[in-house]
Amino acid sequence: MVSLGDERIDDVYVENLVAGDNGLVYGTSHEGNVFILRDGNLVNYYEKDETMHPITCLYSDPKKPDWIYYGTEDEGVFHVNLKSGFNTAERIDISPLVGVFDINQIGDYIWICSRGGIGAIAEDGFHSLDYLPLNNSVDHMMMDYEGNQS
Repeated sequence: MVSLGDERIDDVYVENLVAGDNGLVYGTSHEGNVFILRDGNLVNYYEKDETMHPITCLYSDPKKPDWIYYGTEDEGVFHVNLKSGFNTAERIDISPLVGVFDINQIGDYIWICSRGGIGAIAEDGFHSLDYLPLNNSVDHMMMDYEGNQS
């Protein structure tokens, strides 16, 4: 096991890690804390407090440096500038989906995988994919080397 030398993230259960386009690695702990690494060093740490919704996953916004999308169990998806703080997060209504497991960009869409199915955030807002036979517990999605999504 490798230690980063910071007791806030050493020996914690990491729920989610995602690489941003800006050379940063964003992570969440089981306790709901958010941390940011660069070159193996802790850059920022956000301890969960009453202003933060319990975070289940996050994704670095490739179009806006310092912004992330994060998913929650009950409140949906939020978009926030980390420099402004979590209390400034903008809520994105993803109903009827609940229980966000994963957020990922494939093509021009930010895809939301959840306990209630799958949907995508496009320039004109959120769209639930109701016409798919996948209407329950989609944990993750990815694109293979040929551009196929699964």
